[in-house]
Amino acid sequence: MIWSKAMKYPVLMMGVIMFTLYVTDAKTQSWWEKAKRRFVPSTCDSLVTRMEDKVPENWKMSCPTVDLLILEYKYESNENLNTVRIKMYKNIANILVQFAKLANPETLEDLKAFRLKMITEKIDIAAQTDGEAMIAFTKLKTQKQIAQHLKLTVKVKEQIK
Repeated sequence: MIWSKAMKYPVLMMGVIMFTLYVTDAKTQSWWEKAKRRFVPSTCDSLVTRMEDKVPENWKMSCPTVDLLILEYKYESNENLNTVRIKMYKNIANILVQFAKLANPETLEDLKAFRLKMITEKIDIAAQTDGEAMIAFTKLKTQKQIAQHLKLTVKVKEQIK
């Protein structure tokens, strides 16, 4: 009964089917998420849009929430686990300092959480801090000062594969 009435209007049925496919597509869902957040003031989005041209190409920045910025970095190395780990920690410190110097201090100050994910074939390291702690990196000059500030403000989690 329903199908016989639906077949009287085949163009309408095709439109309904195509609209359903459009709405359930994953790309449409991500577009709606971006459209919803477009008019919401976001510290993370403002940092990402201002820094897109300045940051290296191998940095992948994303904003899952308004106050959380995730930076992913793929680290390439074929050495053993201990030397890779040491170099990754040095690289994490360098990335945090470089990000703090590139970012606008007034905007960075309002960032609630900053996560840095460093990914390799052997180990993944995730570091988390906040914007206020990152501002101090611009004022620190020596490696000792930076290392001490990292110990106080950055939480690190390792996952060996």
